[in-house]
Amino acid sequence: SEAKNRSGIHTFITGTNMGILRFNLVQIKGEITTLTLLSTKTDDTFIRLQVDNEISSLKEEKLKVENFILEQGGKFSLFGWISTLL
Repeated sequence: SEAKNRSGIHTFITGTNMGILRFNLVQIKGEITTLTLLSTKTDDTFIRLQVDNEISSLKEEKLKVENFILEQGGKFSLFGWISTLL
């Protein structure tokens, strides 16, 4: 959400924090995996429902992050361009 609020000039100069977003994506995937295992190990229907709801929320967030990365991935960054020259 913070990256969406950046001004165009700021994004042009510094980029879009793709590394941070990709790291967050890995964390979300790890949480989904962990919660999926927990869901299969519990016999309590109420707990399973809560865990499954959290998994659904995380999957929605994962999709948002993936879409944002795809949208922002092709944007030009002056700092990124200069750093590739060094």
